[in-house]
Amino acid sequence: MNDFENSHNYNFNLRTFTKAAPAAFHIHFHFYYEILYFLDGDITITLSDVSIRPKKHDLFFIPPNTYHLTLPNQDETLYSRYVLQFDCLPDMTPERTARFQECFVVNVGSSQHIKDWFRRFERYHSTLSQEDFGLFDRALITELLFLLDAEEKQDINSDTTLFSFIIDYIDDNFIQIQSVEEIASAAFISSSYLFYLFKNRLKMSPKQYLQKKKMTHAKILLNQGISPSNVHHLVGIPEYSTFYRLYVKYFGISPSQEYSD
Repeated sequence: MNDFENSHNYNFNLRTFTKAAPAAFHIHFHFYYEILYFLDGDITITLSDVSIRPKKHDLFFIPPNTYHLTLPNQDETLYSRYVLQFDCLPDMTPERTARFQECFVVNVGSSQHIKDWFRRFERYHSTLSQEDFGLFDRALITELLFLLDAEEKQDINSDTTLFSFIIDYIDDNFIQIQSVEEIASAAFISSSYLFYLFKNRLKMSPKQYLQKKKMTHAKILLNQGISPSNVHHLVGIPEYSTFYRLYVKYFGISPSQEYSD
């Protein structure tokens, strides 16, 4: 998994943007888990179609394939956060695993254990050699997940809006969907209004969203050892040439290079 810095397949950093400008940020999703712990600043975090202006010590858990955007509310504003990204969940009970398949937010301001965890992980990450830290780094990530599971969570998924229905429909059916018109028909709206909703909320077209869902799923399947000649069928793209072109467009390498890695 060449998206990560080390052999244990996670990234971690504390970063402060002292002159953050909205133009430097973009909406995206990826195939790994992300935890964003907000420390300071004036920002808005968008997860799918839900936008939140976080409070200090708000922690966001973002599962794979979830569109999200962190956007400063004005130019040259302070924005400080921890980010932890990791490839997979540890072995857990099915019930606990299911709880980590949805977005949630917790405020950890009163949780000294979680605040201490981030300071501890940062200290180990910055002072120990990769070899030494590799002896227990994944155990620490597991510890954080169990600490989070014990916190009272605020569900930030919304199922009450038209756009939420559309996103859910695509997420549940992106393999079978072949055209934007199918999505518009399922939502009982015109294709032009569907295009307006996506451009207004996600700054991309519904076609781009659908393609990215297919490509992200294709990347996961290739990393699982499924051959490119099978993957393009499994993500609902009949022609291999179309699949190849899209994969190179989104990831900069061919499907066979991903598969061979």
